[in-house]
Amino acid sequence: MIRGQERDNWITDVDIEIDYPAPEYEKTERIKPHLRNVKFLRKDEKDWFAPQVFSRAIRWVQHNASHKNFFLMIDSFDPHEPWDPPRYYTNLYDDPNYDGYEYVAPSYRPIEGYLSETEFKHVQAMYAGEITMVDRWIGFFLEQVEAIGLMDKTMIIITTDHGTYNGDHGQVGKLQTHMYQGISHIPMIVWHPNLANGERFNQLVQPIDIFPTVLEAVGLKIPEGIHGKSLIPVLEGKDEKLRDAAIFGRFNYSYNVTDGEYVLYHWLPYTPPADGMNKTALFHLPSDPKEENNIAESDNQTLLRMRRLLKRKLEDIHAPRELLNRLDLNN
Repeated sequence: MIRGQERDNWITDVDIEIDYPAPEYEKTERIKPHLRNVKFLRKDEKDWFAPQVFSRAIRWVQHNASHKNFFLMIDSFDPHEPWDPPRYYTNLYDDPNYDGYEYVAPSYRPIEGYLSETEFKHVQAMYAGEITMVDRWIGFFLEQVEAIGLMDKTMIIITTDHGTYNGDHGQVGKLQTHMYQGISHIPMIVWHPNLANGERFNQLVQPIDIFPTVLEAVGLKIPEGIHGKSLIPVLEGKDEKLRDAAIFGRFNYSYNVTDGEYVLYHWLPYTPPADGMNKTALFHLPSDPKEENNIAESDNQTLLRMRRLLKRKLEDIHAPRELLNRLDLNN
């Protein structure tokens, strides 16, 4: 609905000069559409994408607040890269006089041999600036919801699809190694007018839980056979464990499982290693929160238990037998 982010071929004029102070090898088709789209669009902050998204959302709420019931889903691509907020946001976190390369959409690769220390600090600052801008406009939206008088009768859920590496494990990006916690451990924040305000729960929850949670909150029946679990009993303070483990992954890469204490990154047995990064790994999160000590070879008992747990969770969602064979989980 709001055009122009990242690879959206919205403005396709071939005679628009691309302004991008980065090395030539960074000027790929991944970034060129975005640069064309924003060149003549941005006059002040409200023209950036997150401000446009939340301004439109505020307008929608203003026009629909009097309905007896409504459901609004806001899909904000930011703070995904490109990280190019107004410069005053970046300056909050870096030298305002920085005049080097601008890697607004850095390649997914190790930092060493790619970015200098100064360049990497600037990349981190652009990311932090992007987040700060998005936070500010989420705040505008929530303030408007409160001003209209909806906070005491509206449930609000904030989450995301994944994180990104911005120095974690020496990486920039998200696809080139394990789905470490910086990628897979995402926020789930729920505001309910009557339940659990200000509390934090130690539960394994997943994005698939949003659907049944919303249905139960508005009094609709939850369909049989879905994999998600409603969070309403948790918010009500009931001593109920939603699940004993959560599975996650990326097709044709690793298949992963965590029980909240251990996490297993299980790679396809025949996947060729890339710098040793896609080798099956096991981590104990309480003692090793940065996931630096792979215990897959030293703790065979836990590795076997987590492999069996991954197999059971895949069987629970009726994964085909061929997948289990492919993952070498049938022995």
